[in-house]
Amino acid sequence: YYYLWIVKQLNDTNLIDFNIDKTNQDYVRELSQKANFSSERLSHFRRCTNYYEYLWFGNFEVSEPTFIQIETTFKEFVNKKA
Repeated sequence: YYYLWIVKQLNDTNLIDFNIDKTNQDYVRELSQKANFSSERLSHFRRCTNYYEYLWFGNFEVSEPTFIQIETTFKEFVNKKA
């Protein structure tokens, strides 16, 4: 749900154009072309994307300490606007 929250936020701020047919990598490419989207923020988005894909498509269970670490990464992305 954190990843969907991020995608919604990026769409709401017109940084991406959400489309059900786009892949997560399409959003990475879209953001990489935005002059007002820093390389640091893009790297952070890629990290969130990797976590999401690894957990969702890999169907892995996560320990509580690992979840807290991943959750922190997502929350930092949402709260940092640079």
